[in-house]
Amino acid sequence: MHFREFCSTGWSDYQLLDFGDQFKYEQFGAYRLIRPEPRATEKPSTPLKNWKKEAQALFTQTGPHQGSWEIFKSMPDRWDICLPIGNGLKMNLKRTQFKHVGLFPEQQVNWEFIFSNLMPQSEAKFINAFAYTGAASIAARAAGADVVHVDALRQLVDWTAINQEKSNVQGIRWVVDDALSFLKKERQRGKTYHGIVMDPPAFGRAPGGKRWQLKSQIPELWENALHLLQPKSFLILNTYTQGISSTLEELFNNKLPFYLKITHGPLYLQDQFGKKLLTGWITLVERKV
Repeated sequence: MHFREFCSTGWSDYQLLDFGDQFKYEQFGAYRLIRPEPRATEKPSTPLKNWKKEAQALFTQTGPHQGSWEIFKSMPDRWDICLPIGNGLKMNLKRTQFKHVGLFPEQQVNWEFIFSNLMPQSEAKFINAFAYTGAASIAARAAGADVVHVDALRQLVDWTAINQEKSNVQGIRWVVDDALSFLKKERQRGKTYHGIVMDPPAFGRAPGGKRWQLKSQIPELWENALHLLQPKSFLILNTYTQGISSTLEELFNNKLPFYLKITHGPLYLQDQFGKKLLTGWITLVERKV
């Protein structure tokens, strides 16, 4: 296994402006937002009171997984920003009660990798599992890949359909299903793929109420995904879950085929002052033959 730090630095339509005191201050297009960030434990480079003078909105936590927005300056409920890859690829954002806005900007390094690696491939096939609002799906489709977008929540699939339309790409295959169940079915069908990206949550519920728990189910997820890789392919596993590192190390220490190269390391998002905010971990698997 190889160790590497992954770092996203932002682009013309997104910038991490500052972070600290368990908050982060970001610019999405024309609008500046302040959101809670438990990992931002250091002191910010500029005082939070200055952020509030400039920002459009602040998210305040009111429960374990939800909260509300305080609006300082007028802004639309929904707005678009461009992605840093392709030509005119767009994501439609909105303020949600879960503090998210429809995009994880730290995934910039993954979108760029997906786009550049799928572009040269002829008739590439790609799965985006636990796909959220589909930035990776849009990137892969813009690169010319045949894309399967898998998420258990219909409303997130519908949101991705909006992003597909705004990005002027067509033909993404939508699958509303439990990601692990879908990967197992594809393995049984004998399917293989040039690229797979997985962004599993710590906990969740699949259609029909089936419970999902990453720590107990990641070995099965990992095994089935590896079996779907064809020669000269890749798998990206994103993990945000605290305390998952030891479980991942056990997976990596298991005997793996010699033709798999595994690169693993922290994922950072860099602010305008050069500070790096730890956001999660990336595992990149490259199958060479």
